[in-house]
Amino acid sequence: MKYLYPYRNIALPASAVTTMACLTLWQHPTLSVIFYLIWCKVIALIGLLTYIHFFRGAQIIFFMNIGIGRNGFYFSMVCIDLLLFIVSTVVVLFIKQGV
Repeated sequence: MKYLYPYRNIALPASAVTTMACLTLWQHPTLSVIFYLIWCKVIALIGLLTYIHFFRGAQIIFFMNIGIGRNGFYFSMVCIDLLLFIVSTVVVLFIKQGV
């Protein structure tokens, strides 16, 4: 469990934004809300990357020690976060539609 400690500062805020977006989408399942939530997620992800880059740079050393470079870390973080956001959004829409 101690190996997941550096990822805690990344996963918790990203998951919180995704959860809030899914709850908003559950209440208002329209196309305009989906576009708004996508932009909110992208802006929050940029803010999270900026926070990590400037204030939590020492934690990236953990990932560099296991062979993941800084750019690879940022790229994989963005891809995984957006993939989880898209999957959770689709699941919420399918459940809400009753399919």
